[in-house]
Amino acid sequence: MRISRCGLIMALIALVSGCTTNGKWIAFRLAKIEHEVTDSTQYLKDYRLGEVRASFIGQPIIKVKEFSSEATKITEAVSPGELTLGINWRTTNYKIFIKDGYKYSVTESAYLSQKEFVVVSISDPDQGKWGVLVTQDGRIKDDCVYSYDYQMMYYPGEKFSIPDTYRFNMLMIEKGLGRSDIGSYELIFSGKNDVSLNLTYREYTGNDLARPAFYQNLTYQPDAKQIRFKDFVIQIHDATNEKITYTVISDGL
Repeated sequence: MRISRCGLIMALIALVSGCTTNGKWIAFRLAKIEHEVTDSTQYLKDYRLGEVRASFIGQPIIKVKEFSSEATKITEAVSPGELTLGINWRTTNYKIFIKDGYKYSVTESAYLSQKEFVVVSISDPDQGKWGVLVTQDGRIKDDCVYSYDYQMMYYPGEKFSIPDTYRFNMLMIEKGLGRSDIGSYELIFSGKNDVSLNLTYREYTGNDLARPAFYQNLTYQPDAKQIRFKDFVIQIHDATNEKITYTVISDGL
């Protein structure tokens, strides 16, 4: 008959628990902390509003790349100083060392005594992995610790010696998950004559392939001092058949 590692550990703990007063082990399962993933549209522009710029014929006067960006929130616990938590089980002494100013990533939580705690994962010198339970305001729960190796909560019987002022600084950090290109578009200066000031509008896919259906020739009065296209407002300072000097006033982005 095969006995699982967890089952063997449980049996050994049950066997020795009656012979020691060092503490008790209770099977426990942590909960994964789930943060919402947000999706936003962002723009990479080759101009700045209010900036005087110049373009020659065939060059873009504005170019915008549009992409979708995903992000989520992560929790970090920053320790206020060094701290050692000692755990005694039978003849074994475990030491959990909390580093000074270290940022511990928090991905799990535990619900005990009608209270929710976040779990700060820390390894001991023997590569054992422990979870220190911390309140939302950064205080360490001083009567138990979680063992990742055994998937159990350990109650040592005696409370850990923790200064009253010792609190983790709990941070919520935004973490980018990557982005995907949606597409891009540009307005190209096509010259000026006695009849019109000419621009060309072009769109491209996320792979920078031209979209012929979104190609448009635009004409304006040759002496126009301000032109509009979609949400763009562009002030014209000077224009010849070879060069245009301008300022993008607004773009709606």
